[in-house]
Amino acid sequence: MTKTPLAQNLWQKVMMAGASFVILVAVFLSLLQHFVLTLPKPHNSADRADGIVVPTGGQARLHAGLDLLDDGKAPHLLLSGVGQGITKDMIAQSL
Repeated sequence: MTKTPLAQNLWQKVMMAGASFVILVAVFLSLLQHFVLTLPKPHNSADRADGIVVPTGGQARLHAGLDLLDDGKAPHLLLSGVGQGITKDMIAQSL
């Protein structure tokens, strides 16, 4: 059974559309990869800051903030979200 010219023409159009789609997806993925690979890298060059803010929620956060303060990264430390009635002495005792 031979294909009619109309069926053959339709098959060629479907194949061309499929090939175009594959090429378009490949170009999109390569551009996406280029975008991701050329994003600016975060740098940790904060040699000194004006202050350190520690949101409460865990001892590890407070210890990390105190370590930064001890390392001289900033002259001030602010604890955020401390409950009412909590004093500096209570925080110092929990460390």
